[in-house]
Amino acid sequence: GLYVPGMGGGDREPGANVGFLFSVEDLEQVRTNMLERGLEPGEVIETADGKRLFDINDPFGNLLTFSA
Repeated sequence: GLYVPGMGGGDREPGANVGFLFSVEDLEQVRTNMLERGLEPGEVIETADGKRLFDINDPFGNLLTFSA
């Protein structure tokens, strides 16, 4: 089944970390803003299908992926 944060489901336990995908218009600007605030986003990569993205973990260990 579908994982619901705080309730479990799928193959994850309640309270386990999860991943989130955010689609943004200006990927470089989002990453630059994070760097200016002292955060440590990953490098921008390009997937085989031409999508560009980078990852960063939030303070709770959740994976946040930003894509353009």
